[in-house]
Amino acid sequence: MAEASGERPRLRVDIYTDGACSGNPGPGGWGAILRAGEHEKELFGSANPTTNNRMELMGAIAGLEALKRPSEVQIGHATEADLRDGLKVLATQGVDAIVQAGTDLALADLAGEGERWLGIPVIAINVATYWSALRANGITDRIGGFGSLLAEH
Repeated sequence: MAEASGERPRLRVDIYTDGACSGNPGPGGWGAILRAGEHEKELFGSANPTTNNRMELMGAIAGLEALKRPSEVQIGHATEADLRDGLKVLATQGVDAIVQAGTDLALADLAGEGERWLGIPVIAINVATYWSALRANGITDRIGGFGSLLAEH
């Protein structure tokens, strides 16, 4: 429809971001990579003082602000197949366990399955946070499907 009306079709843009700071607050920085087809653009910045949350968000905000026309955007997306492949690669490195520490990846649903086919603990940070909150509040329920941390400890 867009072509028939003379409008350009929407562009698909993937935005990959990260940010951090030393101390909280403290000096920090952020970065973003925008990819559209074969085109790629890198953005970065810093602030002092700042917070970790602010730096995490700044990459995504700057990426969205850099768009030159309405676009279909996906920020920091990893498919289930990407996560499976990543687990398999890490397991070949001789590690004793895999601990996923970024909250933007949805590894919780794959942790239990990953443990079964890799034979090593796979711990998603969201699951570890949930486990810690439960135990801190005296709740010792065992929950299956998210790896051995919730199921056995």
